[in-house]
Amino acid sequence: MKKQKKTNRIRHSPSALPVTILVVGFVGLLGFFIYRIYADVKAQPSMAKADEAGCTHSAVSVQIPGMETVACKSANHVTEGRRVQYESDPPLAGEHWDSWISPGFYRADQPKEKLVHSLEHGHVVIYYDEERLSAREVDGLRKLTAQHTGQWDGVVAVPRKDPTNALILTAWEHALPLAQWDQARIDSFVDAFRGRGPENPVRPL
Repeated sequence: MKKQKKTNRIRHSPSALPVTILVVGFVGLLGFFIYRIYADVKAQPSMAKADEAGCTHSAVSVQIPGMETVACKSANHVTEGRRVQYESDPPLAGEHWDSWISPGFYRADQPKEKLVHSLEHGHVVIYYDEERLSAREVDGLRKLTAQHTGQWDGVVAVPRKDPTNALILTAWEHALPLAQWDQARIDSFVDAFRGRGPENPVRPL
């Protein structure tokens, strides 16, 4: 009986090339995501500075003839009673007190530090010089404040002696001085900014 000759058979494993490609691809993808996270973190210092200053800039981009803007540089709260020096008169943004002025028509001056907080809430604050307005216009201003009394979308009217303007409409970072009553521009400004303050916008753009 013939003995069968033993042969050594080598088992060939499947090619390792596809596995290598998968591993390299995975490592590359992981590296890309790590790079993106690192890049995003590196890009954040300017945003962090804005947060430290307490500023959130107005998201409203509307063009109204005669409108002026002053960018917020700090919106931090300061001790109640401490006076703040503002970059504009009347102020459009800046440090302010914890308390604010509720919507309504006022006959007496109100602290600017409270009015700025009202702007941050999304109120439109209107400064009026009664001597430059007719009785009908003053009544129209009173009706406007009575119409918008929400906590985040109201209208505040306060007196102000002004050598040039009968009215100055203000919102966060924006102002519209008016030498005389202009119903169309008043309506445009109030509609554009009311309820769209940086603290809690309640009216979508």
